[in-house]
Amino acid sequence: MKIKLKALKKKCDKLVSLVVRLSEADKNGMVKCYTCGAKIPYKEANAGHFKHNKLDLDLRNRRVQCVRCNKWLSGNLGTFALKLVKEKGIKWVDKLILDANTKGNLYTYDEVEKLIIKFKKQLSKLGGEK
Repeated sequence: MKIKLKALKKKCDKLVSLVVRLSEADKNGMVKCYTCGAKIPYKEANAGHFKHNKLDLDLRNRRVQCVRCNKWLSGNLGTFALKLVKEKGIKWVDKLILDANTKGNLYTYDEVEKLIIKFKKQLSKLGGEK
């Protein structure tokens, strides 16, 4: 029996979070919060969203954040936006916003299965959990 799409998305989201955090981790497993710059162990970090409840499985929309910025400051979105513009440029950010507003979280079952395979491959290249 296939698991439901919602459960499959949740499984994929955990992989996305791990990819985001591990890809930014140094050799000691430390990451830097994208919005405030705090250094924390990757296992204690979050993979925050620029556009909440949109493009949740899209790496373009996710960055490492400390719990304070992601949860208590609701993503610290003003700083998040400014940093994205500095990092990627305004056209890139405009495209991300357009995609979030038009595609949202509309992933098919097959798309999510393919993303799971992709993220598992990325994790193996990153060395899995440190």
